[in-house]
Amino acid sequence: ADRRSIIQAHLAVNGTTLVVTPESQTKFSQWLETLGKRVVNFGLSETVTPDIYRSATRESSVIIGGRKSLFAPTSDAKSIIILDDSYEQLQEERSPQWKSIDVAVQICEQRSIPLTVISSVPTTSTYGFKTTDLRSKEPAWPKIYIDDKTKADPALGIFSREIISSIHESIKANLNCGIILNNKAASNLLSCQTCKSIAVCENCEHCVSQISEVEETLHCFNCKTERAIVCLECKGTTFKKLKKGIPSIVQECQKMFPKYRVEELKKETKTQDNHHDDIPTLYVGTEAIFHSKLLRKSLGSVIFIDFDTMLFRNSQTAFNQCLVIVNRA
Repeated sequence: ADRRSIIQAHLAVNGTTLVVTPESQTKFSQWLETLGKRVVNFGLSETVTPDIYRSATRESSVIIGGRKSLFAPTSDAKSIIILDDSYEQLQEERSPQWKSIDVAVQICEQRSIPLTVISSVPTTSTYGFKTTDLRSKEPAWPKIYIDDKTKADPALGIFSREIISSIHESIKANLNCGIILNNKAASNLLSCQTCKSIAVCENCEHCVSQISEVEETLHCFNCKTERAIVCLECKGTTFKKLKKGIPSIVQECQKMFPKYRVEELKKETKTQDNHHDDIPTLYVGTEAIFHSKLLRKSLGSVIFIDFDTMLFRNSQTAFNQCLVIVNRA
């Protein structure tokens, strides 16, 4: 459903409404101003200027911001709206750990005001809430395939028949394709081709990484030390990349898919709507691809490489974030 109509229905008539959102609020603020609302944009950064802090004390306003907007100095809060409570931006993992929705529940109970959560991926914190299902009745979900590699030959690499077939189908339809990988190094797991041992740091024994294809050094992200590309066991200088990163995947895609224009998606990448171009584009990068409206419109398929590294990373919210990423795709 249209979120704006839901938000408008839950804005306080007399009093201030707190709207907590993980994403940019510029267009959201402009829309609220067209409704005649006095808007205070708290922003997403950690710092709040004195002017913004003072303006938040004005009554009958709509305060929009990240998780810190829950602590705005308002005295007449009559409603709290949280958008996408499962997003990691609305959770603080540093000690003391806290979630926006848990703080909002406490505020609403103390002031006896309503709390509305609008989310496509509800967390367990919403258990017990009165739920209204506004999902579309149309079959809008795409086909989702799970490529299980537990019994596959590692020598075949990351590109299985299913993945290659999905990419070629996008090419035939003149649509772009996105390969999502949360590893910006060239490789973060290397094996010596001579003695087969894993390359580790000589100080802390943590796995070392190769940042880029051209660098001739190995980096340890644990203790920040660097050393030459030499095996500590046999002094060999050639390594096999067991877990390839974005730069390595880009080079491999350029060789495998010559009909594609292969691009590494970075912050400075100029994204254009290539839907009507003669040559589709294969974007390789992190889930930042979902933040570009033009790229989202032209994607024919999305491929997550090494999804387990996201699912099992050392974070309490890893599982929720994986559901969010899949939902965005």
